[in-house]
Amino acid sequence: MLTQAEAEAIATKPNHAINLPILGEEKEQIVFYKIVKKIDEFLYAVLPNEIYELIRVLDGGIEPHEATIIDNSLVEIATKCVDIPSCRGRWRRRSSES
Repeated sequence: MLTQAEAEAIATKPNHAINLPILGEEKEQIVFYKIVKKIDEFLYAVLPNEIYELIRVLDGGIEPHEATIIDNSLVEIATKCVDIPSCRGRWRRRSSES
């Protein structure tokens, strides 16, 4: 899993790009750090070690075929692990009620 320094370095990138108006800069960093850690914990728990290591160790970058393996694996795993209810039926009902 990511070290604290690695997670902080990753969290700094979205922190510089995204402003959370109700929080100060230091609190924003904490929020993004926690998000990075949660994502890392999730990936570590659900990905096979070989794929996690491809993501984790990027000394020479990722080859195109490795990126395809990661992409396919993450999509499959995410669809099994993340339940996002469909809103289409609700939108149709609302538009027909108007």
